[in-house]
Amino acid sequence: MTKADPQSMSRDDLTLTAAFLIALAATLGALFIGEVLGQMPCTLCWYQRIAMFPLVPILGLSLWRGDGMARTYGLPLAFAGLALAAWHSGLYAGILPAPIVPCTENGPSCTGE
Repeated sequence: MTKADPQSMSRDDLTLTAAFLIALAATLGALFIGEVLGQMPCTLCWYQRIAMFPLVPILGLSLWRGDGMARTYGLPLAFAGLALAAWHSGLYAGILPAPIVPCTENGPSCTGE
């Protein structure tokens, strides 16, 4: 937001707000599934969460302070999480060869199977 007109939001501010809300929803959803429903994540799910959880404070503080460097802080984590999620999904779907098996004994299955 600009200081001159607090009612107007630039396209970058809207994008940052959307990214923050998506990261917040994903974090709260993951915490709800783990803490309330008691379903423990598998190893690959944990790695994805490691990339996702810091996005909430990083993007929130960038939005609050009007910091234009949010891309510099958030994109590496977002792309790391995206790569892990794509790999995890590929392993689970059987598209990629499995050096490790997703959703193994290290944690319950992500799908309940």
